[in-house]
Amino acid sequence: MGAIFLAATVAVPYTTSGQEIFSDGFESGDTTRWSIRIPIPDPVDGTYQLAVYDSFAFASGGNLVIANRKVNAVNGTYFNFEKVDGGGVPQCTIFFLWGGGLDPTNVEDFEFGVEFSDTYHNYGEMTWTLTFSLDDDIGFSGTLAAVGAGFTGVDSGCIGTFPTFTIKGGKRNWSTQ
Repeated sequence: MGAIFLAATVAVPYTTSGQEIFSDGFESGDTTRWSIRIPIPDPVDGTYQLAVYDSFAFASGGNLVIANRKVNAVNGTYFNFEKVDGGGVPQCTIFFLWGGGLDPTNVEDFEFGVEFSDTYHNYGEMTWTLTFSLDDDIGFSGTLAAVGAGFTGVDSGCIGTFPTFTIKGGKRNWSTQ
């Protein structure tokens, strides 16, 4: 789907024939010949702050940027407390910066989940699945799933499926964006 633009119609009265200008400001009451369209930004567009919550209510954060109804950037952070060994000790203690592997994607696609991967130099790769829906163009809620692969040595505990996290966010300065 292409970009969606809202537009306002602005009528500009202009007399060409010397006819009477009517109360609506136009000759003969016809406004269609004298209008121009001015684009109005889509209310979905803007920068949204996000928080990633685990079951302990620990939150890491970041932001995502929507322009022309596409998520163009996600800059998130996550530190694991929930993927644990049999004794309750976290198996993966890497601080992840995630979202760099996301290509610009239509906002609507996130309702069904969008998968992307980030590679961590000297560590391994995480495949993320981000799912969310917008709430009145000022916030969103959804989930973030993670699966690790290719980690070695002390970081081998990052291999496998992590618990699914809850994600919530809101538009920064929503009244002006």
